[in-house]
Amino acid sequence: MTKTKRALQTLLTLAMLLAATRAGAQTVNLARPAASGEEHGRLYRAFMIGLNLGELPWQGSFKLGVTLGYHINEHAYVGVMYQIPDHIKRDGSSINAGAVGLAGLSSSSESVGHRLLVETRLRPHRYAPYVTLGVVLNAADTETISFDDRTRDIAGQSYSGRITIKQTRPLGIRPAIGLGYGYTFDFGLSLNVQWSGWVFAKAPAPEIEIDSPTLDAKARRFLEQRITDKFQKSPFNLYHVFALGVGYVF
Repeated sequence: MTKTKRALQTLLTLAMLLAATRAGAQTVNLARPAASGEEHGRLYRAFMIGLNLGELPWQGSFKLGVTLGYHINEHAYVGVMYQIPDHIKRDGSSINAGAVGLAGLSSSSESVGHRLLVETRLRPHRYAPYVTLGVVLNAADTETISFDDRTRDIAGQSYSGRITIKQTRPLGIRPAIGLGYGYTFDFGLSLNVQWSGWVFAKAPAPEIEIDSPTLDAKARRFLEQRITDKFQKSPFNLYHVFALGVGYVF
């Protein structure tokens, strides 16, 4: 977490330094005729570099990523977004753990694979939300969910003992569509938030492993079916990229 905060602070500092340098150059050259890019606006034929977070930071994870892009003009942008693998301690906040429907959750953690988005952003004017179109790649995500030692009713029968469930969403590549909003200040600092993913089909069926010394085949089939049904209905398990970003346009 400290490294991520340090990286964000470094980026913001760099953006302010670049902005100050640019402002100073403009002050010195007040008599210089405006360049073609300045005549068309800040986002005309401009590059953008930045950092992004793929997870809201208050859950203890960041999914740190980088963004590289090019603004054709105020209406169109093309770029690439990449997020590194991460390990997230979810516990009681895990949506998938709650969907299992068993009492006695003791822990839940997820290993999240890297994410890649190649996209085009389109919007009617500079201050409007944008539509994003592209291709998304998600590497495999694996969540391990552990339940404590107690007696539970599963499929109409009682079973005692601990249960550990490992569910994996396999690697996938899908077309992506989404929405976002970005704002670029006159000195170049850019802020944006967006979600892009494949929304025209349900999430893929997970690969499921159940570790329990007492569950029989009937109970395992019951749990596997329930887990699969809940997993595929959750929008959080779609192939997607979420990003909360900060960058610099130059």
